Amino acid sequence: MPPIVAVPRVSGRVVWLAIGIALGAAIILGITTLSRPQPIRPLSTLLSVELSSGPLDAEFNGSVGYVSLGEGTIVQVEVSSDAIDVTEVIGGLAYPRGIAVGTDELYVAELGQLPCAAAYPVCKGPDVDDDAVEGERQIVEGSSARILAYPIIGDGFARPRVVVDRLPVVNTEHGLNDLDLGPDGMLYATLGYFDSLRDEESMIAGLQHPRAELVGTVLRIDPLSGKIEIYAQGLRNVYGLAFDGDDLYGVDNDGPTRGSRRYEELLHIEGGRNYGHPDEGTLGPHSVRDGHPIGIVSGTGSAGILVQDSSAFVGSCGQVHRMELNESHAAVTSSRVISRQGGCVTAIVALPDGRMLITVFGEASHVVVLD
Repeated sequence: MPPIVAVPRVSGRVVWLAIGIALGAAIILGITTLSRPQPIRPLSTLLSVELSSGPLDAEFNGSVGYVSLGEGTIVQVEVSSDAIDVTEVIGGLAYPRGIAVGTDELYVAELGQLPCAAAYPVCKGPDVDDDAVEGERQIVEGSSARILAYPIIGDGFARPRVVVDRLPVVNTEHGLNDLDLGPDGMLYATLGYFDSLRDEESMIAGLQHPRAELVGTVLRIDPLSGKIEIYAQGLRNVYGLAFDGDDLYGVDNDGPTRGSRRYEELLHIEGGRNYGHPDEGTLGPHSVRDGHPIGIVSGTGSAGILVQDSSAFVGSCGQVHRMELNESHAAVTSSRVISRQGGCVTAIVALPDGRMLITVFGEASHVVVLD
């Protein structure tokens, strides 16, 4: 999950240094030869509405969609040519995160109760114990994230059923993150890897949680039976998922590994692949990693993602980026900023009229329509 902090002002020198590192990493990895960037029109803000708490995911079906709010509610969002209407439709949740809309059900990922005095907006190891490692252990062992399915009845929802539960949560930033319905009718969900615990191999091996081995994965889940399989593994903290046809994409947050550093990676996530974390980062040598980034995002806290018409749109803290993809799913342009926002962009969805809706988590959380 992107850090929930005010977005700092970054000097031009630092920005260019980050871009240079990203381009160098792409060349070293052999991802692609970057083409000369073509001018791209920045997106303009058309509509905006403030929300009472931070939005964490959004899914739309036509002009009507749903947004999860971290304090425990799901709101319905209707977008017209000149207005955004927001109505609360589900309440009483314990830190809802990813959502997905099916034909007749709304799926909601819920982190569940966490051992912090106030789990929203942040609950991490140091918030539980002076020893961050011990605090994280307590969070993981007591965690029970789940996926709920709410039957859609007319304009409302019936009592939910539990699709799957007892999923591990490392903290509110490395939890049960995004949720998406694939073209195969299966649910795809992301689980962040250990943060403070990442180098404590003996303690990890002794964790008292029945599904601790699922951290750092993308799961493929049968929405009817709840059967789980690991679709891809070796991920640090994929926050956002997006399908483009049969192809699944995600963005993995940067951070340390036991080898080289992990950059902000744009991934074409393929079934059965190992993306190397926690042992291997972006740069080699690689002995485990057989799934590699298709591009590097120049921002931080990469989260929301939309892929369509050979373009990948990625949200980060303070920005929306765009990269062009080729038929081999590789980025052929560097990450370019097309919109600046006063918070972390957590979701990006396409509206049927060609506009784009984003959710922004910050000191003043918003739903924004861009064109």
